Amino acid sequence: MSRKTGGGYFEVGRDKPPIGTRWPPGQSGDPRGRPKKDKSLREGLLEVLRRKTPAQENGRQRTRPLWEIIVTNLATDAARHDQVAMRNLVTVMRFLGLGAEEAAPSADRDKMSKEDEAILKAYLEQALSEFKNQTEDAETQAKDEGALNDRADKEDK
Repeated sequence: MSRKTGGGYFEVGRDKPPIGTRWPPGQSGDPRGRPKKDKSLREGLLEVLRRKTPAQENGRQRTRPLWEIIVTNLATDAARHDQVAMRNLVTVMRFLGLGAEEAAPSADRDKMSKEDEAILKAYLEQALSEFKNQTEDAETQAKDEGALNDRADKEDK
């Protein structure tokens, strides 16, 4: 479909609105724009922790990210034997998987000598036999008490 304007004919149809109703160049169809998405707690916290903050270091002023200042203060307090700071620092280190390399058992510690295996096997066999004896004794004792209670009940009647 064509329309005639003072200057001539032009196309009107899908994606071709009349020239008089078109937005001028540089102007948006929605002046206020799309509303910004609300930040999640995680995004807000990360934004605050990444913010550069002035801090004193060795007598001079420096700007560093807030998370770096917090970690430095936590480590300094832990070094001063602050028990709460030590506990919090260890918790953070465990969460981040730090320090696990030193605590991991080496390959030499995992290997057990034949003599150690024999000692461990003998101990486990002894503990198992003691456990079986205790359970058998407890079962016989329970049966004996049950029989005595039955006799006492019959005598009372």
